[in-house]
Amino acid sequence: MTELEYIQALCENIKQLRLSLNIKQVDLAYSIGIEPTNLRRIEAGKTCPTFKTLCRIASALNVDVKDLIPLGAPTY
Repeated sequence: MTELEYIQALCENIKQLRLSLNIKQVDLAYSIGIEPTNLRRIEAGKTCPTFKTLCRIASALNVDVKDLIPLGAPTY
């Protein structure tokens, strides 16, 4: 898995977990203190969340950060 694929998998994990919990993107964004457009970019894999944002997302979704991280290490 390349670094880009790894980031895209992370972002897809966030999106799928949010959808499985029936949480609207806008609601999650505001609950973690970011604009919905920023969350949209994260979920689309266009930007990688900072660790702080990743922690806030995990907390809002009631999971550990490790539950968002894809299995396997990226290759460089």
